[in-house]
Amino acid sequence: MVKTIKIDLDFRESLEDYLAAYLKQNYPPGNNYDYQILSQSLDARNARNGRPPHVLYSLKIFEKGEDIQCPLGPLAPTHKHDYPPPIIIGAGPAGIFAALYLLEHGVKSILIERGECVQQRLLSMVAYWKRGELKPDSNVEYGAGGAGLFSDGKLFTRIKSPFLPYVLQRLVDFGAPPAIRYLREAQLGSNRMRKIISQLLDYLSINGVIIRYNTRVTKFLIDRPQKNSLNVNGQQVAPQVIGVESQSGERIYSPHIILASGHSAREIYHTLHAEKVAMRAKPFAVGVRIEHPRKYIDQLFYGNWASHPKLNEPAAYRLKSQQGQRAIYTFCMCPGGVVLPAATEIDGLVINGMSNQGRNGYWSNSAIVVSVDENDFGTAVGGPLDGIAFQQAIECRAYEAGINAQGKKSGGPPCLTLPRLAPLVPACTVESLLRQRKHSQHSLLPHSSTPGRIFTSDFSEILPAFICDAIRDALLEWDRQIPGFATKALLLAPETRTSSPVTIERDPTSCESISHRGLYPCGEGAGHAGGITSAATDGIKVASAILK
Repeated sequence: MVKTIKIDLDFRESLEDYLAAYLKQNYPPGNNYDYQILSQSLDARNARNGRPPHVLYSLKIFEKGEDIQCPLGPLAPTHKHDYPPPIIIGAGPAGIFAALYLLEHGVKSILIERGECVQQRLLSMVAYWKRGELKPDSNVEYGAGGAGLFSDGKLFTRIKSPFLPYVLQRLVDFGAPPAIRYLREAQLGSNRMRKIISQLLDYLSINGVIIRYNTRVTKFLIDRPQKNSLNVNGQQVAPQVIGVESQSGERIYSPHIILASGHSAREIYHTLHAEKVAMRAKPFAVGVRIEHPRKYIDQLFYGNWASHPKLNEPAAYRLKSQQGQRAIYTFCMCPGGVVLPAATEIDGLVINGMSNQGRNGYWSNSAIVVSVDENDFGTAVGGPLDGIAFQQAIECRAYEAGINAQGKKSGGPPCLTLPRLAPLVPACTVESLLRQRKHSQHSLLPHSSTPGRIFTSDFSEILPAFICDAIRDALLEWDRQIPGFATKALLLAPETRTSSPVTIERDPTSCESISHRGLYPCGEGAGHAGGITSAATDGIKVASAILK
């Protein structure tokens, strides 16, 4: 049976003693009952209205000896199969867990990653944040661990995948705390996530998975049937993807290509579109990051309990607003975190949020994003790639705004050659956005967590008008709900890489592309996941389909 119990912050026993006493008081004497924690979450929804926060535990109560779901056993890779190694493109969560699952079932794979290994990637990012030295193939979005390596390691997901316990247990096996198996809002932090990903990749390599860093796939090798070739159903035989070609011209062959390249691999989308791989434009969201002092947010959401000694979890929030058919919501909230420049292209600027395990930095930030779809994209490119063009146009305007601002500051032309400095991030106060006016060039902006250089900006020159208007309306609504939310805040822009702008279509059972045999679209970049955990489970789903 499953029971939910509520524990106040002021209880003085250990959790184990408290739960043991709960069993003794609520279940028949003489029966030997035990429990398993299914989930744990903090309920502080009414703290700002004077009600104390409490912790909710969902428990499975059972008699000792009863068969319950146990954690997975230790890893035991086997090498009994002689299949041609599948090729996996992308070493993010989807690609890594596809490789791990295949390995545990006796199949070694070839894992191709355009970026660098974890340690070298981190050095490259520091060079970008400090001196603006961007590597287009190894950055916040590309490289071992994927985009999730520079977020905050959020594991929260609403999916109900049967592979979810496997993913969480394997993360524990490689260094995550065991509590992630039941914490509703489990968060590893970017620093711990880097260690876990490094150990996972080392394990794969030691056990026979070939990992190719700094290798960008530029072409898919396709066996095209003759026009009159029909299958058993009388339909034209679909093309077969038989391998890939890298930027150096090297060709690697396999009958199974798992495409887990992430939501920012724009060249891959263009290559697939040119090959007529079935895909469609997908709605996503665009907006800004809002940044407050962490203790201020704690006070807003925890009220008088903000400084409670047992409330050692910084406040996090999820806010929503609906304006007609358009949704505005907060996304990827990073308590005690930083706002990072996260460009992948030399002439673009985009930002992302990150926090470390302790989440004890001075600032807290969150994206405020507005849903966009095909009706907003226009027809800049045509077909499924219009969302990418929409993103790129915003990122280019943000970059150009920084160049122009630097030119005005130096008294020189906007196009002058700039010294190697940290990236320029557009910023404005919430007050300026709400009043629809530009912050004075001579006024000081509040401090920011970003390692980039902030400059005062008119967001209407970067973001489409409907996005600015929607954010204004949402901020006013949220400030009425949570007085003070729209004060003491800085806005930074733009946040454009919330999810994939494209869905690469696949068969729901075989996970194979509906237009090209041998190609298995996978993870967030293919439009079939969103976040670390769901991407990892999708990687396993695809690997399992191939094994079948």
